[in-house]
Amino acid sequence: MNCPNCNTPIAPNELACPICNTPVSQYGAPQGFQQVPPQGFQQVPPQGFQQVPPQGFVPPGYTQKELSVFQSYGWFLGGLGIHDFYAGYRKKGLRHAFLSRLSLLFFAFFFLFTDLEHIEEQPFMCFVLCACFIIFIINNIWAIVETVSVKNDSNNVPMR
Repeated sequence: MNCPNCNTPIAPNELACPICNTPVSQYGAPQGFQQVPPQGFQQVPPQGFQQVPPQGFVPPGYTQKELSVFQSYGWFLGGLGIHDFYAGYRKKGLRHAFLSRLSLLFFAFFFLFTDLEHIEEQPFMCFVLCACFIIFIINNIWAIVETVSVKNDSNNVPMR
């Protein structure tokens, strides 16, 4: 390869011409030089590539979700995942619903099949009750944090 400025031979591993100090890119063309693609060349995005719309873009005809409704659902029904279903986050909503149903199921099991008069003799059942209560509380705190931090619906459209 030769220097485009003084036509001095340049080794492939050098970044600049040793004579005139003209910078050369690692691909052999001088920096700032743009190679022209061959005639008929068309750049095609890779298979499965999906362009993401810019932040804040609302598609025509799309109904934006209300942020106040999302936050109200999150504060009052957050443990059930209703706010996530409203915003279109189905998987997160199912996680909330599963955790709340699981903890409520264990609460019911505890109170139906445990002798409350002799509870101190059943440490495992006390552990199960405490674990369910902790899961229930964490699930609801998670929902409240989501209502404060999430501003876009599942289609990346901001809620109004």
